[in-house]
Amino acid sequence: MLGIKPCGKKINHFRFCHNIVAKFLFVEKNATKTQKMKKGFNPREVLGLTQHQIAKLLNVSRSQWSMYELGQRDLPASAFLVLGDMMVFAKTITVQTAPKTEHQLKQEASLQIALQKLLQENAYQLERVARKLAPLEQKHQAQLKTLQLLAYLKTQNLNTGTPQSKNLERITTQTINGVTLKDLLQIVKWQMKLEMLQAEKQWLEERLKIMSDEL
Repeated sequence: MLGIKPCGKKINHFRFCHNIVAKFLFVEKNATKTQKMKKGFNPREVLGLTQHQIAKLLNVSRSQWSMYELGQRDLPASAFLVLGDMMVFAKTITVQTAPKTEHQLKQEASLQIALQKLLQENAYQLERVARKLAPLEQKHQAQLKTLQLLAYLKTQNLNTGTPQSKNLERITTQTINGVTLKDLLQIVKWQMKLEMLQAEKQWLEERLKIMSDEL
């Protein structure tokens, strides 16, 4: 059996398993005849099995199990014993508390390697985006400083119509035209990519740390 020790007599163990299964599956807990399962509940979903898989494990045909799900027939005693053990196991053991299988350990090791590669790719992309973003931000900051300087000079030169004031207006217009919406959107685009990559880096590092602690 999967999760519990059989009682001294097989019939007692059968009754115990029947009650366990009935508690999970049926509207009437102590019934012994074929019954209709609780609405919205399916033991296969609890156990993570298909009809074909659970039928194989219980050594019954798929049609037998299908009729059992529909409440049209009961299961053989031997199948009920196994199903009872399976339901007890599902009730008492969680994915977190159950010992990891060899397959799980291999998968986690492979996943760890894959995440490390993703972290390396992330570092490359972070560097690439930072290189793209830096000159755009520097140019934009320089343009803003120029506009601030021109605005200051304008307050110092109150005589309009002079060659100096005309030059000031001309340079101001040129600088304003240089700060285009397209350039600003380009900066925002690269900033978004940078922040997403930084968040991805943090997630990968935290996940790898958790996996390292668990191994």
